[in-house]
Amino acid sequence: MKSYPMREIKFRGKTVYGNSWFQGLLTKDSLGLYYISRNGRYEQVISESIGQYTGLKDKNGNEIYEGDTLKVNGYNTPLSVVFRFGAFLLVNQFSECDLAAFSDCSEIIGNVYDTPELMKDGSTN
Repeated sequence: MKSYPMREIKFRGKTVYGNSWFQGLLTKDSLGLYYISRNGRYEQVISESIGQYTGLKDKNGNEIYEGDTLKVNGYNTPLSVVFRFGAFLLVNQFSECDLAAFSDCSEIIGNVYDTPELMKDGSTN
């Protein structure tokens, strides 16, 4: 069984101003606002859009984050990446499996924030 490599701890979130994705270290201020910082730059992000980097990449070399929607070989419906029970899992209405076992044969096709319609089959995330 494939195991998770030592990974860089970072997060991704949709910026409040500019509506773009930003990746880096996550912080929360005294007002409860979330920021992601990278190379001295801070961006306020929408809390519902925040996802942690899994440490894994899809078959195209793209970093996989919590909240991504993946097309996985052998599955007819998309699967969503969630963090549950101390592990990153792929879930949909019918299945739940370990992301590490399938990352090499998966492809990111969206995320639950920008493209929720991809999970219209009833994802359990």
